[in-house]
Amino acid sequence: TDEAFEVDPRKKEDFYKLVAGGGTSFEPAYKLVMDMMEGKPYNSMSPYREKIDYESEDVFLLHITDGENADNNGSLYSTLKKLFPRLTRAFYLQVGSNSDGFYKMIKAVDNEKVSEVKSGNDVSYKNVKKVLDALLN
Repeated sequence: TDEAFEVDPRKKEDFYKLVAGGGTSFEPAYKLVMDMMEGKPYNSMSPYREKIDYESEDVFLLHITDGENADNNGSLYSTLKKLFPRLTRAFYLQVGSNSDGFYKMIKAVDNEKVSEVKSGNDVSYKNVKKVLDALLN
């Protein structure tokens, strides 16, 4: 999958109904966040479409993945180098895989802002909320 879009926050259950094939590309999602920060048009299922004001707001990024990334790592690394200085914190939740190449990449970009969580195979809303509550408190 090489498409990224914003999900309507009023319909969080829609996130859990998304189906995609293998070969997921992470870079479109990170570019979408950059577009949101820069006030550029972006793909959205939400009626809000707001610019993220990273200069005056705390920006938390949550990346849930199986760890498999189909991107050209050189291009992705460049995107991450532009994005991470604008983030307050990034959370990396990996499920069902032992591949840690992408995690190593984001730690190399900014070791201080990234928190890793391994959660087995449970990507339920309840488990993700539990993980975030623990990390933020």
